[in-house]
Amino acid sequence: MIKFSGSKKNGNGFKKGWLVLVSLLIIAFIVAVWIIFFEGNKPVASLDNIPSSIGKHTEININVKDEGRGIKDIYLYLYKNKRELVLEKKVFSSGGTITGTGE
Repeated sequence: MIKFSGSKKNGNGFKKGWLVLVSLLIIAFIVAVWIIFFEGNKPVASLDNIPSSIGKHTEININVKDEGRGIKDIYLYLYKNKRELVLEKKVFSSGGTITGTGE
């Protein structure tokens, strides 16, 4: 029987190298997903010229801004006496799965 003393050692080194490479790729993937999908900045909404009272024809100006991946949709609700009324609904088309930027 012939034994190759170096082949067993090189085989283990090869397996360890692949293990390190695969581990680094998995870590890089997790970091990329974290950066893309869990951005730090939240969207910001602000009201301009807040009226003292709201009537049927009162105009309300709202500015919405997102410095991250963009805004997918905006819903404006009015709550009164435990009732909910949708005042405005705007859905933006997506620029792509990764970027998520709207119009």
